[in-house]
This record gives sequence, structure tokens and C-alpha cells, in this order.
Amino acid sequence: MHSKPKLSAYNSLFLDLLRVLAALAVVYVHASDQWLSDTYTPPHGGANIGHLGVVVFFVLSGFVISYSTHSKNKGPLAYGIARLSRLYSMVIPALLITACIQALVVYLDPVLSFEYIRGASWPRYILSFFYLSESATWSAAPPINRPLWSLSYEFWYYVIFGLLFFKNTKYRSYLFIGLACVIAGPKIILMMPIWLCGCFAYKLNHRVALPYKSWSLVCLCLFLAGFLYAFLPAIPFKLGVPPLYYSNQFVTDYILGFLIGLALLFMPLTPSPTQVEKWAVRLRKMGDLTFPLYVLHHPLLILWKAVFGFQLDNRIDMWVAFWGVLIISCFLGILLERQRYFWNAFFKRLLNLPVLKTRIYPKLKAIHF
Repeated sequence: MHSKPKLSAYNSLFLDLLRVLAALAVVYVHASDQWLSDTYTPPHGGANIGHLGVVVFFVLSGFVISYSTHSKNKGPLAYGIARLSRLYSMVIPALLITACIQALVVYLDPVLSFEYIRGASWPRYILSFFYLSESATWSAAPPINRPLWSLSYEFWYYVIFGLLFFKNTKYRSYLFIGLACVIAGPKIILMMPIWLCGCFAYKLNHRVALPYKSWSLVCLCLFLAGFLYAFLPAIPFKLGVPPLYYSNQFVTDYILGFLIGLALLFMPLTPSPTQVEKWAVRLRKMGDLTFPLYVLHHPLLILWKAVFGFQLDNRIDMWVAFWGVLIISCFLGILLERQRYFWNAFFKRLLNLPVLKTRIYPKLKAIHF
């Protein structure tokens, strides 16, 4: 059986650099949306670069989850604990912080708050907590924290991938997969091929020779993705409106996601010197902060406007807010990252409850695993 080389410090540097750049692109787009009346979008009606950042996140997520599951396979229970603890360690604090910020904005600037309140807010928070905000035909993440939409996508990709990876040969195991797809809904399933591009990029990557040529191919694929982003129209629909909301331009996103996945496929898995490993550790710490930055920056930008006010089209104000929110998000992210062990222990205890081990898991194992 062929043994795949492990990811090196070069690979870690590259993946974390992509994560950081994608996160900064998302924050910049949302800051420019708040402060500028005319933000750049591709001339043919495609999405802004923030959505491209989300596509990058999806491909990277598929790659990393495939890598960690194949190289550290400890069974479905450990997989579930790892995925739930990682998501909820950020989602629960993000929802609480978002709710507090929403209350503050309502108090400080009622006029501004009208842009971000559409009917009762609590159903949106509940749906987001259970990763159902993008299921069926609705798009129901709290408007004050729109980026939460993508976490519902991520959660169901984790579920479906786990069910596929740990399934047995019995036909009934496919019932669980089908049920997960039905609950996830058409919007989420439509974008899953992008996430799977990352999975297949890791699965098929065996490039351990000719690193310089391989990195040239990586750069070429990323250049083509950026070039096509600037010129491709939104296919089949414009982003953010019914019927598919954030999945509307799924064909365009397939093309961009495929090229990003191709870049990861060509990425050489070669050993790296000690000095590079030191830099990889530093950038990994920055990369770990992209998750809290992603889930916190949008409400913090709106709170910044409510507290300090703003002048439309004042780029200095925008950049001050950008860097201020970036610093605050990273500070909160450092605090939240320190709690990951708590969440891991919590879900480990929860999923190892006696009632689950004696009554539920044996039945699931007989049917699916």
C-alpha cells in the first residue's frame, strides 16, 4: 500500500498563507461595504473578492479535513468530537458576542440597527446554532453577522464526509448519507463539489519530486483563478438573492474552486529545513486566528460605526476601522483559542455518555459504521 508523505513546513506555510489572505479579503470587502458607496466587483457581474475568499476556505477545509482524517484516523467518535469542538468553540461565543453587539447597536444607533434587524432575531440565532440557517430555501443567518452563513455549509460537509468515510458496505448506511443531504438542503449540496476539490487534491497528491516545477504549476493555477475571477460572470445567478442566495453562482464557483484545488494537487510534498519549520509555526498561529476573525469581524465593524460614527467614502475612517477590528478580533481569538481544550473535553464527555455508548452507538454501528 502506498504511503503518502506528510505535509511539510513548506506546505503548512502555503496553506496558512492562503487562509490569512482569504480572511483579510473577506474583512476588507465587508469594511468597504460599510464605508464606501462604490466597491469593486468584477465587470461582468460576478461576486466580490470576499466570496472568492470563502471559496478558498471551502477548498482548504476539504484538503485539511481529508488530510487529518486519513493521517490521524481514530474512528468516527474521535472525528465527531474533533469537528464539533472546533466549530462550537467559535460558534457559541460568536453568537453570544453577536447578540450583545446587536443589543448595543440598537441602543447606540437605532437608525443603523434597522439595516440589520428583519423581524424576530431569536429564530436566526437558533437556526445558526444548529447549522440550519441555510437549509431548505431560506438564508437566515443574523444580518448583523452575515458570514455565519458559510458555517452551516461547513458543518454539513463535515457530517457528510464523516458518514462517507466511516460507512460500511451495507446499503442502509447510505440512508444516513441521504438523510444528511436532505437536511442540508440544495444550496449546501450544490457547493459541496468545491469542498470535495480539496479532499481529492489531498487524496491524489503524490508529488514528491521536482518541487520547483510543481510550485510553478501551483502559482499558475492560482493566477488563472484570480484572472478568471476578474472576468467570469455570475453563472447562473447573481449572488445573495433568491433562489439560492450564496450558492447562486455555483457554476462560476466550481471553476474557481477547481483551479484552487488543482493548485493544492500540484503542491509538492517535500521535506523542509528547520528554519522554514520555525516560520511555519509562527504563521500557523496567525492562521488559527482566521476562524475567530471570520466569525467576529462583521458585527464588530457595525459596532465600530455605532460607537465612533462614520463618513461615507472616507477611506481613512475605513482603514482605521479595518485595523481596529482586526486587532480586536485577534485579541478575542487568542482568548477563545485558549478554550479549545475545554470544548474538546466537553464534547468528549458528552459523546461518551453511558446512554449513548450502551443504547445508541451499538445500533448505529450495526446499521452504518
